[in-house]
Amino acid sequence: MLVSKTSAQDHFCEEWPSTGRSIELNQPETIAEALTWALLNRTELHNQRRKSWENARTLLNWESESELLIELVQKMTSEQPPT
Repeated sequence: MLVSKTSAQDHFCEEWPSTGRSIELNQPETIAEALTWALLNRTELHNQRRKSWENARTLLNWESESELLIELVQKMTSEQPPT
């Protein structure tokens, strides 16, 4: 996975480093470097794809993330407003 270099995408790649690489969209050489790396490192690329698929299947999906959202909403709605 190639992601544009934004704070959210960088944070995601830092938290899940096996999922992809960050590129600068306005610096074509970073895109070329990432594509060259993918071409020359097929085994590692395949391993990253497999790990990304496993993360998507088990952790980074709506079923898992919705539980966190529901917990947060329940916590927020159960708190007493300040008086």
